[in-house]
Amino acid sequence: MILCLSGGLDSVIAYYYLGKPKTIFFDYGDYTKVEKERVLEIAPDTIIDKSLNLAGKSQGKTAYIPNRNLMFAALACRYDNTIVMAGIKDDVVPDKN
Repeated sequence: MILCLSGGLDSVIAYYYLGKPKTIFFDYGDYTKVEKERVLEIAPDTIIDKSLNLAGKSQGKTAYIPNRNLMFAALACRYDNTIVMAGIKDDVVPDKN
């Protein structure tokens, strides 16, 4: 199993709930510096994957990137066959359902 760890509340809770599994963080360009620092504080052995460059691909004020999580899941399968992503129930983002 590998958990996509973003440093956000949902994935951090999943990290501890699942017993600190293997983790991956996608350093995709824009907006990732602070997230990556947080992830490495929580799980120093996290795999940092830089194979996806999404710089300049965000849309709107919220910096939404269509299908970002789908791309993360597709890339995470290089590291394990069981991919885990966490989400908060009321987070309405099209690629999280």
